[in-house]
Parts: sequence; structure tokens; C-alpha cells
Amino acid sequence: MRKRLRKKYRLGEFAVPVIPIAFRTRELSDQEINDLMERFVTEAIEANKLQCGVGSGVDRSVWSGFIEPVAWPGKISADQRSAVEAWVAAETDIIEYVLGEITTDDMEPIMDRDPDYPASLLGEG
Repeated sequence: MRKRLRKKYRLGEFAVPVIPIAFRTRELSDQEINDLMERFVTEAIEANKLQCGVGSGVDRSVWSGFIEPVAWPGKISADQRSAVEAWVAAETDIIEYVLGEITTDDMEPIMDRDPDYPASLLGEG
């Protein structure tokens, strides 16, 4: 495939690195959930020059999504991943979490097979 097309479709050397993340919180009020998510975005994500798309389903105690670099094309360092994991592990409102490895693999085939990925990596609540 030509370089121009690899860039357009973000393949090969233009692939976007991501980190899958999922976590389960203790039972929280709506305000406590808002506060937790504000801290997560500010202290764990933005403080490490990252961005994320994280959301919950019907069960507002399970959150999942992907973390990626702010700039494109960008990289995620092992130090950035470690900083996010340290924050999540230290957060008392989070009772269980899964933080995947940095990958440039296409997530669509995985999500086609498992629509709840990465939340499905969590144990049964």
C-alpha cells in the first residue's frame, strides 16, 4: 500500500497507539462519579499529555475505553502508561481495573467479536 494511503487510513508507521482501559467503581452517587471522572481526566490523562474516550453502559459502575496520544502521529511511552496505572491503582473509588499494553493493533476486529471490550476483561461484579 502506498504511503499516502497508509497515512490516510492510519496504518503501518501511521497507526495510532492506544491503551485499552476498563475499571469498576464502588457504588457511587452521580456527583461522586462526576468527581471521579473529572479527577481521572485531569490527573491521570491530561497530566500525562494523553486523551481518552471512556464511557459506561447501563451499569454506571463499569467504565471502559481507550487512551491515546493527544498529537497525531504520536507515541505513548511506558512512563505515561505507568503513571496512568499508578493513578488508577491508588484511587480508592476504583475497586478493579484492567489496563492493557500499548498497542497499534486495529481494535475493530476485537470489538466486532466482543462489543464489550475492554470492559469484558473485568471479572464478574
